[in-house]
Amino acid sequence: MGELFLAGALAFAGAGSAAAAELGSFSFQTVTDPQMGIPMIKLFAPAGWRLTVNSDWNRCSAASIGLGIVQLDAPDGSRIVITTSQRYDWSTSDMEQMVRRHPTMRRFYRGAMNNHTPGCDLPHRVFYLPYESLDAYARFFWDNSGYRLTDLRNADDGTLKASYVKRVTPYLQRRVQEETELTRKLSKVSVTGMFADMAVLRGYAARKDGSGTEVTEQMVNVYGYSTSVQLGEAKLDSMAWEPAVIAFFAPSMERFRANYQVFRSVVDNSRFMPQWSFVRDHLGQRMALAVLNGMNLAQQEILELQRQAWAEAQQKDLSSPSYSSSQVTEAISDTIYGRNDYTDGEGNHFKVDTGYSVYLDSDNNYHVVEENTQVPDSYQLVKPNTIGQY
Repeated sequence: MGELFLAGALAFAGAGSAAAAELGSFSFQTVTDPQMGIPMIKLFAPAGWRLTVNSDWNRCSAASIGLGIVQLDAPDGSRIVITTSQRYDWSTSDMEQMVRRHPTMRRFYRGAMNNHTPGCDLPHRVFYLPYESLDAYARFFWDNSGYRLTDLRNADDGTLKASYVKRVTPYLQRRVQEETELTRKLSKVSVTGMFADMAVLRGYAARKDGSGTEVTEQMVNVYGYSTSVQLGEAKLDSMAWEPAVIAFFAPSMERFRANYQVFRSVVDNSRFMPQWSFVRDHLGQRMALAVLNGMNLAQQEILELQRQAWAEAQQKDLSSPSYSSSQVTEAISDTIYGRNDYTDGEGNHFKVDTGYSVYLDSDNNYHVVEENTQVPDSYQLVKPNTIGQY
């Protein structure tokens, strides 16, 4: 998933009818990557939830050399997990047939073709995995994290998917162009297709150690594209796809319903920072070019690249993600999804369902409560933005 498209992703009705009247207070926090020291995500964090941030900058795939995972844990055992996207590739080739057609080449070639198999090809910095359906990918992701997802059911209303595809398409087109330019340096390449999809799935997550089962909602976003490369007489058809997972876990259905609106508020208003994506892409592209040129970067060179990438990110105006929709489009979208747009004291925008009111206390904490709920006299009602304030 493109990291700039997290905000507003779960704006759909359902599961929130039993939410508590008092959602609690929220505050924006700019969360820093623990390894790189750069802004990773601007998080709309609920008070009382414990924050854990992890990152891995030695991923197999150069196209997603960094992975970020943000987790929020509630005192009652509920938790929210948000991940950056990961890149997978899968290829097929007619090179084996080409070899068999040439007797001279057959003399030099022994054994079967080295077809791609799932797993890490570290010398080429590529992670191979055939494209999975989104529910299959959710199972794959958590299977490697100590869970087994069961009884997953699609909870997507269609409108959500259409909105995601529309917003991610310009980003996808840019990625395809970058990949095409990179590959064209070696061979003739053509783009044969692009796609974006998403699914919202509900079910259960059983811990493999036998310690219990949780109620879960999994949102999986994916985008990808196919390329066709001509290598002499052989043709290599490839697919690159990048999925990301946003997950909510609760120890019981009661706690799932009670915390669901908190989960929605966090996801609707949090977004990954462009500085983090810039550094990840910068380092990944340099690594990919080094592989293509037959070079092995030494550890000191990698550290220097990290320093240069961060210095360049600091100099760029990347503080605000760009959106293709206009103020009018966003206002119409909020009307369709039944939510209001608010601005905090620092100019940050956040969304709240129309069935709730927002109050500001004397400590500058925002409280989201159901309409007509009694609040302390010291609370100040915050009015939603008009279209000109978006």
